[in-house]
Parts: sequence; structure tokens; C-alpha cells
Amino acid sequence: MSLHFSQAIVRAQKVGSDAASFWVGHHLTVVGMTTLVTGWIAYGMVAGFTREWFLLCNMFGTLMAFLILLFLQHARSRHTLAVQAKLDELIHSSEAGNHWIGVERYTPARLEEMRARHQLAAEAGGTVDR
Repeated sequence: MSLHFSQAIVRAQKVGSDAASFWVGHHLTVVGMTTLVTGWIAYGMVAGFTREWFLLCNMFGTLMAFLILLFLQHARSRHTLAVQAKLDELIHSSEAGNHWIGVERYTPARLEEMRARHQLAAEAGGTVDR
């Protein structure tokens, strides 16, 4: 029961995050937010820019910036993983060395070593031992 509930929560989070990522980048969101901010400023002018007006403005601005950052980071992470999987498949199906698959998980020192070996091989006109 707990595992099923956990899977439902993860699925709901993914669907919600995907929808939010789509709408955050949509052109209607820009129009809607511009209208909202314009209305909020107009209300502040009528109400005399009270202390509560500034507090709500800061609170909602911070909250929206934080949520948008989370949604965009989630989308970026998923896209990066998808690109890495596609590149791994291209490497696997080509004549390139399979030692490049998963290279994004290597340490910086190992990456530098691989880069240096390939640079030397390219200058010598040969291939790199795997």
C-alpha cells in the first residue's frame, strides 16, 4: 500500500512539474504576469502603497521566483539525462569507443587524462588504446 501511494505521489509530482514547466515558458504566462503586475501596481497607487502591499509584493515575488527556479531546474535535469542517454546510444551504435559511454560520471582528473590521450593520438594521427 505504501509503495503504491509513493508511486502515485511521484507520478503526480512529475505530471505537475511537467505542466508547470510548460506554462512557465509559455507566452501567455508573460501576458498574464504583466497584467497581474500592472493591476497590482494600480491597486498600490489607489491604496497608497501601504506596508501590507509591500509585504505581499515581496512575499509573492520571492515565492514565484523560487517555484519557477525549481520547475525550470527539474525540466533541465530531465532534459540533460535524456540527452546523455541519446548520446550514449549514439556512441554505442557507432564505431566510437564505448569507453565514452557514461563519461559524465568520471572524475575531472580521469576526464583530463582521457582528453590528453586523445589529443596526443590526434596529433600523432593514430588511435587511442582503450
